[in-house]
Amino acid sequence: MLNPTKGLEMRSLQGKRFMIRFNHIIDRNRALQVCPWSFKKNTLVLSGVGVNENLMHVDLNWCEFFVHVPDLTLSKMTFDIASLIGNKIEHFRNIEVADSGRVEGTSMPIRVALNVTQPLFCSLRICTTLGETIVVSFSYEQLQNFYYLCGRLGHISKYNEDQFVEGFIYPWEDTSYGPWLKASLCDGGISVSIVELGNLDCV
Repeated sequence: MLNPTKGLEMRSLQGKRFMIRFNHIIDRNRALQVCPWSFKKNTLVLSGVGVNENLMHVDLNWCEFFVHVPDLTLSKMTFDIASLIGNKIEHFRNIEVADSGRVEGTSMPIRVALNVTQPLFCSLRICTTLGETIVVSFSYEQLQNFYYLCGRLGHISKYNEDQFVEGFIYPWEDTSYGPWLKASLCDGGISVSIVELGNLDCV
């Protein structure tokens, strides 16, 4: 959750939108840079707002996540491959690379800006610059509420009553989406939390 050192002011706008005014620029920058944040296990989408912008027209469809790509060979754990995969998902932002030019660890955590109105990616077939085709799967750091039937953030699968019906099958037993899309904290990357399909403007 947001916990600014110098405090903040918040007011409701319309629908699920709010405006946050931070009392110090350092708190504001941290809130924008160290995301995604969460509130009651829902994704919180933040966006900086200019003084000449209409608060109701700010685009709140994008949020940055660490997307983990496991099971790659050492030769594939590079900035170029991370950039290729990140841009196939949505918009590649960055990845930490060691002095060797490769990513250290068993999983490659790629910082990616995702369109939160679209279903999550489970896997992709990627063609490298060398003409090689590889299939990569994904998990998402601090991923919280999403619907196992459609893979969209902000939706929750409400099956508590259904599970008592004879023959009930949990949604993830017949879908590409499920709890395995949540990366464990030991996978690496920056551990931060990920509101309701987002919607906080911050000034």
